[in-house]
Amino acid sequence: PLRNPTVLAKEIATLDFLSKGRVLPAIGLGTEDDREFEACGALRSERAARTDEAIQVMRKLWSEDDVTFHGDFFTLNGVTVEPKPVQEELPPIWIGGRTTAAMKRVARLGDGWLVSQATPEEVKAGIQKINVWAGEYDREIEDDHFGALISFCISDSKKDAEEISAPYRFKRRTDVDYRAFSAFGTVDDVVDTIDRYIDAGATKFVGYPTCPPSMMMEQLELLGREIVPRYHGLKVN
Repeated sequence: PLRNPTVLAKEIATLDFLSKGRVLPAIGLGTEDDREFEACGALRSERAARTDEAIQVMRKLWSEDDVTFHGDFFTLNGVTVEPKPVQEELPPIWIGGRTTAAMKRVARLGDGWLVSQATPEEVKAGIQKINVWAGEYDREIEDDHFGALISFCISDSKKDAEEISAPYRFKRRTDVDYRAFSAFGTVDDVVDTIDRYIDAGATKFVGYPTCPPSMMMEQLELLGREIVPRYHGLKVN
């Protein structure tokens, strides 16, 4: 919500053009820390309304020329963004968040839901709620447009992986054990966790290596070599 939507629309459209339609933007409302918003000259209390308006602005800029928009937060007069996105249906905007308000925003404005620090059980319940609310808005979220961001660490055992990841965890939740929404352990342990999310209805995943910076590339390589092929039938040398 802190980015200028015109600049962001231009960046996303350019990436979509260069990648031939492979861009999938995901939007979050930020943390609960007032200081982050103050540093950007914004109020945290306005983040939801700013986000809603920014999404409207970006979609207009992607689909129209000479856009004029006078909102509560953003003003445009005769603005055109080029190149336009390659995707005919426009880049699908996925929205994060675990709260009721966040899930209703997905149902009302989003093309998909990408949630972080949510357990498989919460993902399943959230998908059910979003589908009901989307119906109330006369909208539909595609079945394969539900995803989860998962922290992971691959090692020889769960104990080793948990010890490696411990100093690098984003501890935004205190009501649920971190391990309930993370994948720590052997390759099989990580696969088991992903499978639980798939059973809950998630089909897209963002994996965040939870480890020292010096190990990040190693963790990503392990993910790409040992885990991704299991779901895509890929052969990795």
